[in-house]
Amino acid sequence: MFKKLSPPFLIFLIVFLLFLTNYSPDTWLTGWDNLHPEFFPWTNLLRTIFSTWQEYQSLGLLGGMAHAADLPHQLLASLYSRFHILDSSYFRYLITFTLLSLGPLGTYFFLKNFLHSFDRLTKTIAAFLGGLFYLLNLATIQTFYTPFESFTYFYAFFPWLILASVSYLKKPTKSGFFKLTLVSLLATPSFYVETLFVVYALCLLPIIFTHFHPKRAIFYILNSIFCNSFWLLPVIFFVITNGSVGVQSHINQIATPETYYRNLEFGNLKSFALLKGFW
Repeated sequence: MFKKLSPPFLIFLIVFLLFLTNYSPDTWLTGWDNLHPEFFPWTNLLRTIFSTWQEYQSLGLLGGMAHAADLPHQLLASLYSRFHILDSSYFRYLITFTLLSLGPLGTYFFLKNFLHSFDRLTKTIAAFLGGLFYLLNLATIQTFYTPFESFTYFYAFFPWLILASVSYLKKPTKSGFFKLTLVSLLATPSFYVETLFVVYALCLLPIIFTHFHPKRAIFYILNSIFCNSFWLLPVIFFVITNGSVGVQSHINQIATPETYYRNLEFGNLKSFALLKGFW
């Protein structure tokens, strides 16, 4: 039993050491868009549930981002506040470092399950090193340097989504379908920035084609759409009725060219190999 648990335990221990190194007492962890549902959890939860119309923004407007996708995160903030587990300032630290640990753990279990033609010990070591690489690289540092829930959740759940997807498509079972549904629902905060869903879908295409079976593929696609429909449908409605708003907005016209040129500076083979961006 200890041998089976030791690699995940080592990954968790490394993340815990990273937490001790980076935690600053009596501070609030903030980040990119400064989303802090723990400040007013019940107010933010209601805003998320009724997110199609953003009543609190200006004179009210149609939501252009997938605000509803953050619902699982908002529910966690509400439960945390309800039971007063620790001071509110700990909430984002705990969530962020939990997500930091989930990513490499998902990578470890995925590699361990699907590395073939190796003996058990080799698979375990290779899977552990794969999880360690997923944790300790420049892309991960950049993601968590200015944390934003959409990206940290995607980092955490992407390996689990791939693991659940491949497991179901290879051998569809009721338990596999339930796990896929559960992971898909928990991962929805990843798509607060809805374009990440496009990235996820593109990553799934080769998996679906590799394990193609018409009935399984249809069930899988329908399940993915169903689990994400509560945020996906409002976004589709916005794109159809107000899609030009984002392009015409002043913040987009000001920020987008600058961001483009910053990314362009690192659009070379060396930076790509190092997973290095402008952060």
